[in-house]
Amino acid sequence: MRRIFCIALATACVIGIRLSGQAGETPPPWAYPQAQSQQRPPDDGKAHRLEGSTAAFTVTQINDPFAPPDWYPDEHPPMPDVVAHGRKPDLRA
Repeated sequence: MRRIFCIALATACVIGIRLSGQAGETPPPWAYPQAQSQQRPPDDGKAHRLEGSTAAFTVTQINDPFAPPDWYPDEHPPMPDVVAHGRKPDLRA
């Protein structure tokens, strides 16, 4: 009898977990922003800054997948080269 109860309880747990994963909830849109168009506006060469950072980057530098901006380089140890620059053409930083 105890074995049947354990099997029934385990089955109910598995079914509950599977059903809860199928709730159909979508993630909030701010968590996964999407570009309104595939074309970005041209870079005007203006350097952008973040509060508390001494670094400044242009839009082209910010969007470079092989050299992403390090806004706060003094707040962490030096990154390995593959982390900072990736490996062209397949491995982005």
